[in-house]
Amino acid sequence: MLKRDHVWLLWEWSEDAYLVEDFLRQADHLDLRVKVFDPDGFRRLSMNTVAQDYPVILWDRAGDVHREAQYISDWAEAAGSRVINPVRGTLLAMDKAHLHRLLLQNHLPVPQTRVLTDSSNGEDLHWGCGKFLVLKPGISGGGEGVRIQHWSEDSLREAMSARPGEPWLLQEFIEPAMVTGRRAWFRVYHLFGEIRVCWWDNTTHIYDLMPCEEVGLMGFHDLRTLGLHLANRFPMQFFSTEIVYCSDGAPLLIDYINDPCDLRSRARIPNGVPEELLNWVFQRIFEVARAVGE
Repeated sequence: MLKRDHVWLLWEWSEDAYLVEDFLRQADHLDLRVKVFDPDGFRRLSMNTVAQDYPVILWDRAGDVHREAQYISDWAEAAGSRVINPVRGTLLAMDKAHLHRLLLQNHLPVPQTRVLTDSSNGEDLHWGCGKFLVLKPGISGGGEGVRIQHWSEDSLREAMSARPGEPWLLQEFIEPAMVTGRRAWFRVYHLFGEIRVCWWDNTTHIYDLMPCEEVGLMGFHDLRTLGLHLANRFPMQFFSTEIVYCSDGAPLLIDYINDPCDLRSRARIPNGVPEELLNWVFQRIFEVARAVGE
């Protein structure tokens, strides 16, 4: 009987080229059956091909911008693949305004926020007047369009005019607590039920992977708990979230769900993710693929 491929990786971002190289090298070292598809490659895949040859895991890093990749993810999931991440999850992660409302409904801790639209009334806009606040596009990714400043009603309307018809999040500005000389701001990664935590300085964007045992020893149990809460409530196998501890010790979800995660490594760019984190991502995907597929 012909064995299924362990993993297919769909990719399109030129910055992912090194990720693909590392992925293939580690898969080859472990004697795993993997395939990678750039846009030219995945456009040639048909529904029948995917239905017959679907992999154990399909890792989709292109579906957020390529409809063809979305089709392949849906076909593979219907055939029986475990998909990172289903299209519905990726689209949810992009809609920060809708996600904010869902987090409130699930009683998860988020900053004080107003969701603004072109038709927002004076009360919502007035809430932000004279305050130092964060304005974020409600449908976005990668920090694009985020502005932090003192606002007036006129400056808010002017900023929102850059994306007419889209919602915006106007949030309180959070200054993190200091813990052992570090800003208590973290990126928390979830992948197939496991959690990894990075210190992440929001002023320098520099990461440091926190050893698993240190998370508990330093009393940061909320990081794991909130990461797993998100995973249990939303259809995502792999994502990151930003969590900050306020001066009163309370944790808040800041950047709710990021997918696809930026996995450029520190070996490539100064503020890239630690190599240890990237290796964990590969090893966890390969571990699950081998356990399910053998």
